[in-house]
Amino acid sequence: MTASKAKTLSSLFKTVVKKATKKSSLPAGDRTVKHFVFSLETSSSSPPPPSSSTSFTKRSPKPTKKPAPHGILSSRLLGPASTSKDSMENLSEEISSILCVGASDSSWDSEETTNNRSSLGRVLSIPWLSNLSNNNILPKQKEVSRERKQKWVFKKTQVNRFNRLIKMCGDKLGTKATMEVFDKLGRETGLKEYNALIAVCLEKARTSDDEDSALEHISEAFRTFKKMRERGFQVEEGTYGPFLRYFIDMGMVDEFHFFCGPIKEGNPSSLSRLGYYEMLLWIRVNNEEKIQELCNYIAADNGEDDFKLKENYLLALCVTGRKKDLIQLLEVIDVTRISSVNQVEKIFQSLGRLSLESFTEKFLLAFKRCGYGMDEISRLIFSYASGIPNLAFGGAYAMLNDLKKLNVTPTASIYNTIMAGYFREKNISGALMVLKQMECEDVKPDSQTFSYLIGNCNCEEDITKYREEMKRAGIQVTKHIFMALINAYTTCGQFEKAKEVLLDKGIPVKSLNEIKSVLVSAFASSGKMPDALNIYKEIKQNGGSLEPKAVISLIEHFTSEGELSILLQLPEELHDPDYWVDGCCRIILHCVRNKQLRSAVDLLKQLKDKFHNDDLAMEVIFDEVFSVIAASKPKGLQIGLALLQAIKDELGLTPSRKSLDFLLSACVNAKDLQNSLLIWNEYKAAGLPGNVLTFLRMYQALLASGDPKSAKSMLAKIPTDDPHVRCVIKACQTTYVKMKKQQRQNRNET
Repeated sequence: MTASKAKTLSSLFKTVVKKATKKSSLPAGDRTVKHFVFSLETSSSSPPPPSSSTSFTKRSPKPTKKPAPHGILSSRLLGPASTSKDSMENLSEEISSILCVGASDSSWDSEETTNNRSSLGRVLSIPWLSNLSNNNILPKQKEVSRERKQKWVFKKTQVNRFNRLIKMCGDKLGTKATMEVFDKLGRETGLKEYNALIAVCLEKARTSDDEDSALEHISEAFRTFKKMRERGFQVEEGTYGPFLRYFIDMGMVDEFHFFCGPIKEGNPSSLSRLGYYEMLLWIRVNNEEKIQELCNYIAADNGEDDFKLKENYLLALCVTGRKKDLIQLLEVIDVTRISSVNQVEKIFQSLGRLSLESFTEKFLLAFKRCGYGMDEISRLIFSYASGIPNLAFGGAYAMLNDLKKLNVTPTASIYNTIMAGYFREKNISGALMVLKQMECEDVKPDSQTFSYLIGNCNCEEDITKYREEMKRAGIQVTKHIFMALINAYTTCGQFEKAKEVLLDKGIPVKSLNEIKSVLVSAFASSGKMPDALNIYKEIKQNGGSLEPKAVISLIEHFTSEGELSILLQLPEELHDPDYWVDGCCRIILHCVRNKQLRSAVDLLKQLKDKFHNDDLAMEVIFDEVFSVIAASKPKGLQIGLALLQAIKDELGLTPSRKSLDFLLSACVNAKDLQNSLLIWNEYKAAGLPGNVLTFLRMYQALLASGDPKSAKSMLAKIPTDDPHVRCVIKACQTTYVKMKKQQRQNRNET
């Protein structure tokens, strides 16, 4: 659900209740949401929350009499979810249905699609259009992207298996039925499960295009929250944070403040943290008066012990980049009172992002005087440097140059941090400038310094120079130096010398296998796959094994000319389940690109067994595989169709909507009318209701394959009230209709 929809939803809160309740001294929307907030309390005598116009820094007004539970919205928010009358056997059948997608009857007529209109975000998610980034209240610093040849990395290591199960059950059964499922299975619903269920509801509300549907999802999230409170769980940030972020993103001010009431009463220690979200709210809705009010409160020395609250207000200003307000506050606030080094690091990162070098120097001196050691100072400097826009470390260098005046002597680790930033940006001269500064300040380079210098050499002469300097300085060669030598020689094309690094007698026995793995990775990424495989075979013959990252590198850079049998054996080297899944997914993509259908299907079967029929995990893999097919040449369509059939027949699974979307896009690229109609029927067979995006894709496919009559009929089913939908239609017509005219004109001329 977009922010614009939130206004409609917020007004719906009021409109529904206004129609269903009698007149009262409170506005309709206030009565309803306040009543729900009151109902969250286990005790009926709990006082109501403060009014929406009251900030956390003011006293709450006198309690208002609790309103009667009237209105449709009240019944939806407060009433119990529909209680299932199914027996244990029926509930078990419902659980079993999670493993297959139920094909409910759905209409594919224009009347159905009119009620399923797409929002801006979803319309622009069509693969053949460029995506637009959504506005966010927290401006995100552009991260430095490392060079990658793969478009996708399966990040299973970041996914919690149980959370996926919760999400799947919540999607299929609803939160109430899911809790009943775990009760029946003898598993008590804990804080972790409640938070996961709430996250499912809020995510559905965010992505919903229908106000009633979004309202229902929010109501379900509230009921889950209430149930959690009733069972005695304390309200922590992991629970209330997603609610508040939702209200902030949607600009729902009243709802935000009403919800803060039970949070403060259920967990009084959360008061200061709520200040962080309050500041984010006012920034999101551009309420400058409230922002200034809170800023004045931070700057005021009222003698109260409320610095923790001020700290959270300040952190919110840091993450949102309010430079003018931040400068005024940093002039008067005592940052040495910040509660932890982690919070101070966030402030220093903001100083770097906003180029506030003078404050950085001032604060570093203050922290040194109050007892911070060089380890903590190094962390703060690193945070400052990492926040500098586009990693332009000139400001960091100037700051280090001025630290001498403050009697602060940076260590080698601080300079190494700055040097690494320059190298990451391929700014060799900037990195060497840091080295020169170290010499001027008589800061001795350490092994980490030389590992950076050697690892970024572009010629053999520089490698030799730094090796000699290390020897003169008496610096011990560490495993990181050996790794840097291998990478440097490989970069310079000196592959034999890279191999010779392994002959050095100074390599610790315990590090030999890790260093050999670096050699395999370096050769594979440099296009020397035969050599990389030979080294791998030697390691195997000697009873050794590759590091997981080296195995992944072999898989990633495996060429189409390589022996497929070797590639298929590599997952056996991956004993960590996360790496194994990652490796298998990469091999599947390789097989699809090279038309090795049988091998791809066999690996998919292994993954299915590994995931224990986890539909959600398999959908992620299928979607990525079909995205590769959609991006391939037109001839890739045939393996896509064959893979679709295998998924249905051999794996017993139903394709997801996204997978079919990619296949339909492949039909567009191939200008294949017959297969476009085949995929069109697959949507219906899978029980996937038609939506605007589906019709737009099919319209494009019909135009591309030369069937303007059917395309015109399809166009009549597409609602065009959204300007972005009209833009897509116009783009299709411009691309394909004019192209056909040009082709006819060329034929006539010849």
